[in-house]
Amino acid sequence: MQVGMLAVIMLFGFLIVKTGYVEAKHKDSISKLIVKLILPCLIISSISKETFEVSRIGELLTVALLSVFCILTFFLL
Repeated sequence: MQVGMLAVIMLFGFLIVKTGYVEAKHKDSISKLIVKLILPCLIISSISKETFEVSRIGELLTVALLSVFCILTFFLL
């Protein structure tokens, strides 16, 4: 189901650009918005949906620290 949704989103983006609704000069800005805002939000959302178990706290902390590192790296680039 998620792969299908991703395909629909990609098709939607392709059609928006090909129909001229979004100009080529705006593609870079949209890409930066996705990478610097939407993907970090998606990571945080995915982590927050996990059920908390004490045995998995090490894994959750590792993922959280990697997420913060990625967010900071993207904002500094």
